[in-house]
Amino acid sequence: MREQFLVEIVDTTAEQLAATGVDHRTALLELNRLFTAWVETEYHRRTHTETGHAPLDRWEQGWTRLGRGPAVPTSADLTEAFLWSEHRTVTKTATVSLHGNTFQVDTALIGRRVELVFSPFDLETIEVRYREVRYGRAVPHIITRHTHPKARPETPNQPRRRPGSTTWR
Repeated sequence: MREQFLVEIVDTTAEQLAATGVDHRTALLELNRLFTAWVETEYHRRTHTETGHAPLDRWEQGWTRLGRGPAVPTSADLTEAFLWSEHRTVTKTATVSLHGNTFQVDTALIGRRVELVFSPFDLETIEVRYREVRYGRAVPHIITRHTHPKARPETPNQPRRRPGSTTWR
């Protein structure tokens, strides 16, 4: 595949990309988009020299042989897979703290070590679980932080410079 798609990769600077009209902040996203298009339209459909079949045909034949299709996760399953969790002990006043935020939880959980399940990009919506049982959402009491301190956006707004350098990374 290296010879088929990635003929050569050269080191470039932000200035060289700008001179060619390429936005260095979205260059990788564009490369991924083009690579995906090539894989879908060319690679998966072309007969493979080793197997004598197109990769997409072999994929479909495998599922036909099994008598079923691939298991496709639901939107809820995907969301659940990327949630973060942390454990906290519920105080005597039925509250828990998470990264500077305080939440009220069910009084039945006082003194118990519960699991707080959340999106790192939304610290206001917290689900409470105890021994695999869901106790619903924690009620926000005091909110001082809206995102997890380690959560980073997928594409940064501003490109970062290396300290003491003019090279973008």
